[in-house]
Order: sequence, then structure tokens, then C-alpha cells
Amino acid sequence: MKQSGRTFSPYIETVLMKVWEEAAMVHMTIADFCFNQLKLMGKDVTMKKDLQLKPEDIKDQDLLISLGGDGTYLRTAGIIETPDVPILGINTDPSRSIGFLCNNKIYYDMRQKQIERIFDNLDKENYEIFYRQRINFGMNSPVTGESINKLVLNEIFVAEKDTGKTSIYNLQVDGKDLGKFKSSGLLVSTGTGSSGWLFSARRITQSDVRTILNYLGNIENIDLVEEHFAKTISQQTIFPPEEEKMYYYVREGYLKEPSGYNRSSEGYASKLKYRSELIEGRVYIDGYYTKDIGLGDEFTVDSNPSYRLKCIRFLL
Repeated sequence: MKQSGRTFSPYIETVLMKVWEEAAMVHMTIADFCFNQLKLMGKDVTMKKDLQLKPEDIKDQDLLISLGGDGTYLRTAGIIETPDVPILGINTDPSRSIGFLCNNKIYYDMRQKQIERIFDNLDKENYEIFYRQRINFGMNSPVTGESINKLVLNEIFVAEKDTGKTSIYNLQVDGKDLGKFKSSGLLVSTGTGSSGWLFSARRITQSDVRTILNYLGNIENIDLVEEHFAKTISQQTIFPPEEEKMYYYVREGYLKEPSGYNRSSEGYASKLKYRSELIEGRVYIDGYYTKDIGLGDEFTVDSNPSYRLKCIRFLL
């Protein structure tokens, strides 16, 4: 099968294409229901696809509603430049999408009833405001002269495009020069993102705990002990989404400590500065935005109250 100049395998043609088409139909049907319901309530409403949304579209709006899953929510949150416009996340296909960031869900078969209830709660202001702290990625390339600022809700990852290659870079954290690193990349997470990629990257397994306990000798109820310590240690870097800080993690740092290179490093920070010695590097932000970087490029990441994202959740 060829579509847009690309050839797909029979599996994609016979299975995945149908799944994707059905998912798109579900999302768009529910989006149309939401739009029509708001119109019936006399609201002045505009609907746009997330990929078409621009910062200027948000000006003078009272509320943004993200209809989709976490990907839609992250892309929408990334262009909200003010902490004054609230966002409400609605998962429009919970049978296929978990939607951790979405505070509400609409099932296709129950769409009419659930949509009416959601917007009735909105109209009656039966909700509370909470905040998710974002961080800002700022880059001024001395090579190209390009200037970029990008608000980040979940995390930033930077490494060589070819992930099999070692990433080399210099890192400063809160004004302190930590030196030069060789690793498989650098991960920087917010509180919102700390239970996702960061948790997975640092996670201690029961097998890891078992190895340590075997050295310590026999312990009663070893399965329960393994589970307890694996969970407790792994959750140490999960922190509240509203906290004004970030966590950085040097992934798989060079452990041989040759002259000039440091071991792995991690910890909380308010600001960090990254100087690239990557040959063909790339920055990945929130799973949807990428920026190529190379030798001599620099960027900063910082946390500030002005980066907060204003969010809505309904009262029980």
C-alpha cells in the first residue's frame, strides 16, 4: 500500500490502518459533540486541531479544552505562554489511551451524557484550580544565531541522534560547573514528568534488591522485602507537579573515570546550562518537539513561577 509516497506492510494496511481510522473517527465525533454542546449553551467557541494551534489563538480566551490524550494535552500546554489561561484535559478515547494528564474522560458509547455533565459542571464552576510547574528550554546558538524558548511540561532529553553513540557535553547546575560527561544522554524532568520517563530510567527492580539482600544473608519474607525496597527507592524522585524545581539525570554515565570525565550525576536543580560537544545531537521535548544541536551549541533550562500551567479539575 502506498500513501503519501510511503509503502506500508500488509500488517499496517490490514490491521493498524483500521485501528487508526477508527480512533480518528472516535476523537472527531466526540470533538464535534463537545463543540455543538457548547454552542447550544450559548458559548463563543472555536475548535482547532492541536497541530494548527498557535500562541496567538490563545489570547483573550477564557479556557482551553484539550480533546484527545496526553499527546494532545502536551502539545497544547506547550504553546500556552501565560499562567492566566486555564486548561481542561479530556480523554476522548479512554479505551485506547490512559490519559494521565486528562482529568476527565468521555467514552464513545456514553458521549452525550458525559459531555452534558462535564459542561454543566463547567458552567456551574464546580471545579478547582491547580498548577503544574513547567520549565523553560532556552537556546541561543553561537553557530547559527538562532534563538529559541520552549516551555516544557514533562521532560527534556538530549543525546546524539544515533543513540548508539556516546554523548559528550559539559554541564553546569545552579551555577556550579560539574565538568564534562560521557553518557547515553541527559534527562531533565518536571514534577509532572517525574512519574514517567524519569521513574523508568532510575527504577530499581526487585531483582536488583534481591542481589543486594543475597549479599546481606537470609532475610524472612524476602519477596515482600524486595517489593517494598524496590518501590520505595524507585519513588524517591517522584515529586509534586506544582513544585518549582526540576530533576536532572545523566543516563548511563561513563564509569571508568578517565582523566577529564566525571561519573554519572543527578539531583534537583533550579537552573542548568548545557554546552554541547555532540556531533549530530538532538533535543527531544515532551515527545513531540525536536531541535537539532551540534558542536558548540548551548542551552539553558530553568524553573520560574511565571512558567506555571493553570489547570482545572472537577470537584467530587
